[in-house]
Amino acid sequence: MTKAIETFTRAAKEDQSIADDCRARIVLFRDIHSIVSAYRALLRAEKLGLIEKTYTPGEVQRIYLEYREMIHDVKTPGLTWEDFTKKVPAVPFQQSD
Repeated sequence: MTKAIETFTRAAKEDQSIADDCRARIVLFRDIHSIVSAYRALLRAEKLGLIEKTYTPGEVQRIYLEYREMIHDVKTPGLTWEDFTKKVPAVPFQQSD
């Protein structure tokens, strides 16, 4: 268990008035963590020049789109999806065919 999850779990037990919020944060953390971990691995592969050997173009697109959607949902919820997509590129890496 990560330190963040341990902290939210302990806080929920210590103060019942924030228990629901803590549980929601645990779920959000787990969702975000899996998306960010996949994106971090993708960036590392790109940095090392291994992206084409490690990922298919479809995998790259899926990982990036999940990351992009997570950023919109968590960091810019007041921005419409249309406005967000104008500001954030649709494709992160150019893979040769």
